[in-house]
Amino acid sequence: MPRTFRFSSSLRTQPLSVTLSRARAVARQLGISRVTDITRLDCIGVPVFASIRPQALPGSLCVNAGKGVTVAEARVGAYMEAVEYAFAEYNRASLKVHMVRARDVYEGPLSRLGGDADDVAQAIEKALGKSRAPTRVPVTPSARVLMGLRRVLPDRAWDKVVGQSFK
Repeated sequence: MPRTFRFSSSLRTQPLSVTLSRARAVARQLGISRVTDITRLDCIGVPVFASIRPQALPGSLCVNAGKGVTVAEARVGAYMEAVEYAFAEYNRASLKVHMVRARDVYEGPLSRLGGDADDVAQAIEKALGKSRAPTRVPVTPSARVLMGLRRVLPDRAWDKVVGQSFK
């Protein structure tokens, strides 16, 4: 199992420095001409960096933003956003594309608790077919579990459960 690095706004299997060096290594060949700190353009002070790809294909973005709690996270985020967009451009990546459902990608016993866009579409279609649409529609088994927990847990216990999701 890979080691996990916890940063202030992300979980990573590699330290930021490794991710940054890998992104910089491919940046030039993907057309990323520069990455610059634009935090000063805002009054809030959240670190924001912009990556510039002047040769982006029409319909794609030529400027991507990376945000983070720290300057290092924002810089890496800007590089990685630009790398992702570059590889997502039509005919750019030499990657074989496979159409699969989200549950086919997940591994382990918890994979059965998740859902994907098809599950959401089916739940909406089913709800719209009712004469009186429900307020909440559980789509996945995990949603049913959480909705059941919400009904039985006191507020403080529920807050603790939900709070664990955002650590």
